[in-house]
Amino acid sequence: KREYSISEWHKPSTAETIQIRAAAAAGVMRPSFELPANYQRLIGLPVKPEDKANGAYGVIVELPGAELLFPNQSILVCIPSVNFGKTVKTGTRVIVERVKNESVEVTVRILRYDASEGYLWFRSSNPGYQVPVAIPSFIPGEMPRAWLDDHGNLWNIAAVVIGAYIPFDQ
Repeated sequence: KREYSISEWHKPSTAETIQIRAAAAAGVMRPSFELPANYQRLIGLPVKPEDKANGAYGVIVELPGAELLFPNQSILVCIPSVNFGKTVKTGTRVIVERVKNESVEVTVRILRYDASEGYLWFRSSNPGYQVPVAIPSFIPGEMPRAWLDDHGNLWNIAAVVIGAYIPFDQ
């Protein structure tokens, strides 16, 4: 008789309710990081209890900006960066907040780094969203702190994407 083991990740989990708090779309400036209360929704997704305890919330993907990673209307499960207690690896998908003139852009980016430099990359088919953002004073493996660029933009990695619900086209 052969026995099979199922890793912790593949064990069935019960759905936890999380709040869809934000929408990510490149070039869309909003009054705040969070959507207005009447646009926020609760959704049940298979989220580990420890992730929920660490503040897991949802971000809905809108066009443009991340369509090569996630289709439009995908729901990303995110952990606030301040609660993400693991080493940040190159290739980590993150939710980035850019504040300019009291307006906020929320985007999905990929954090890539080498021994001394870190960058936030779009994964978009839109030619206007191809240039990466350099992270100053980057320390590989550590979560970057918020920084101000030369154009008056305040950048912050708000969350780390830990999962996604990707709807099929109807």
